[in-house]
Amino acid sequence: MRIIGTDKVSERTFCLIVDEGGHRHRLVLCVDPEHPSLHLERVPKREDWRGGFGQRLRGGYLVDLRPSPDDRHATLDISFQTIEPKFRLEVSWAGRSGNLWLVDIASGNVLEKLRPSGAEVGEPFASLPPDRRPDPLSATAEHLVDSWRDDPMRSWPKRTARALRGVTRLQALAAVEAAIRDLGNGQNEAAGVPGKTAALEAGELPSVAERVLIELRRARPWDPRVYEFTEGTIQVGQTRATASDWGLPRLEVSPHHVALFEPWEIHRPDEHDSNSDAGSVPDRPLTRDEGDRLLYLLSKTHRALERDATSREQQARLRTYLQSIRKRLEGIERRLHVELSDDEGPVLRKYGQAILNNLHLLQKGAKELVCPDLEAEEPTELRIPLDPSKPATEAADAYFRRARRSEKGRPLREQRLAHVERALAFLDTASTDWSETLPGSQGEFVDALRDGLGPFFKGAPEIFGATPAQNTKSSGADSSSGRRKRKSRDGAAANGARGPGARGNKAGSPTDRPGDQGDGRGGGGGGHSSSERSRFAQGKYRPRIYETSDGWTVVAGRTNDENDYVTLKVAKQDDYWFHAHGVPGSHVVLKRDGRKDNPSKKTIEEAAAIAAFYSKARNSSRVSVIYTLKKYVTKPRKAKAGLVTCTREKSVMVRPHNPEPDAPPEWNS
Repeated sequence: MRIIGTDKVSERTFCLIVDEGGHRHRLVLCVDPEHPSLHLERVPKREDWRGGFGQRLRGGYLVDLRPSPDDRHATLDISFQTIEPKFRLEVSWAGRSGNLWLVDIASGNVLEKLRPSGAEVGEPFASLPPDRRPDPLSATAEHLVDSWRDDPMRSWPKRTARALRGVTRLQALAAVEAAIRDLGNGQNEAAGVPGKTAALEAGELPSVAERVLIELRRARPWDPRVYEFTEGTIQVGQTRATASDWGLPRLEVSPHHVALFEPWEIHRPDEHDSNSDAGSVPDRPLTRDEGDRLLYLLSKTHRALERDATSREQQARLRTYLQSIRKRLEGIERRLHVELSDDEGPVLRKYGQAILNNLHLLQKGAKELVCPDLEAEEPTELRIPLDPSKPATEAADAYFRRARRSEKGRPLREQRLAHVERALAFLDTASTDWSETLPGSQGEFVDALRDGLGPFFKGAPEIFGATPAQNTKSSGADSSSGRRKRKSRDGAAANGARGPGARGNKAGSPTDRPGDQGDGRGGGGGGHSSSERSRFAQGKYRPRIYETSDGWTVVAGRTNDENDYVTLKVAKQDDYWFHAHGVPGSHVVLKRDGRKDNPSKKTIEEAAAIAAFYSKARNSSRVSVIYTLKKYVTKPRKAKAGLVTCTREKSVMVRPHNPEPDAPPEWNS
């Protein structure tokens, strides 16, 4: 079979795309300990192959596949233009250390591996140890009793499958149930205790173990089926538990019919098929029809289990993400409650007024004013600290300014507290609604978070993850770029990465630290409709879209990658590009959209004010913002996401302006 492609499905599953006489198949190599598999499945007509691990195998020929006698390992030989194989794929399903290695036959060294465990790349590959567990034919009852000892009955199927070679949990549970049933039917009446198993009460575990081995050794007709354990309980003796409590997976293929699990059967081949020998165990190679039927069941089951594993990983990442947001919001809520309960505005105003009323009592260089409190019901004294180096009137003005700030900030704190409480209520609902399932697409999920969290949304979480090919590409770019300064012959650089603030640099040298593109608080859209917001949206990128008073469109990035998208994809050559000078911030583009006229000074200042607000200088009174045409903005080779250089830039001093009309003030959290 000729290898025409590779596909890294996940960190535990790798596929070879093979061609056999014009028919394409996927050879699935899964080392997940929960559902290990090696099977063929048909390739859909239109399927994207992600490549990744083992791409050097393309164009080779799969000349041999040798499973080990214990079914824990397999070896695949691949050759190129010669009969002698050049590479060897070593696959292991040994417990939780399952892995896949690509080995160079000439040197015996590992070239690549699927998972971090096991032999390292560049080291000689050591032969995998054999499985020394006994099979049901050679095992003894004492061996099973030792594996069951001090464990509840619910763990017996899992222990049995681990103790014996070639036994699945499904077979083990069926054997345990049959053994308990047979012993109970023969001894319950003698024990005089209806409904209880005398063998277990008397501690006769060896008898149970012996009967379990007899059940496992019994030959059964070849009758492949799929069992799906979704709801309901399974009773063994007097023990009732769910399938997961018994250690069963959600789906499992059995080569034989198991009567105990008939209610959970979801597929069975047609036993009247003329090509199927369902009445006896085949002691011959499977016919093509029988093999295709079994491969179909294996493929269907494996795909379902892969989806389950992916969903569980997404759920775990979702819980972690929501918990981190909740912890952050609860901290903000506590601080706001403290600030609102300790309102110092009236006290500061009282201090300022008292200083003005008692100027005649103050001497030059006084450090404190002691005067009666005229507003108190009982006679008390006020002790007001003063700066001896400044006149008393300046001290009074300072107290009045602090009082105004405190009083002005109170309604804003109350507004922010309301936003926090709404976001926490949304998280309570989200944790319940998304506890089992995720929204249909990443875009819907991110939109729901943005709508629910409002100004506290900090960008799309990596709940869904990236494809292996994307991970490989991004990791390579990061490792090559490092943290070195990248200088241009002339021009200024801007970096949209999140991180500590960078020092202000003169035009002509890039910022040497990652920047901050704006954390997404305040939302995006500026009142635009969803269709207008999606105008520049592509996949996971949804930049902020605003409109100036003169009708010009302003696009602002949110993240490192989105800054690159806005600058390199959304912006045209004659559009204007803005960035806060010398500080990390968002890339902002003023779209010309076919206009022949140039933007007015007012439009330039409005776009610059947005760029200033979505930067680390948002709390400054005045910010220097550079701007130039997009055609003078370039991205250095192998530069980090968000890092660009620009030439022929101009600068403008503006006051940062929040373009969101209903957004609360931005506080550092």
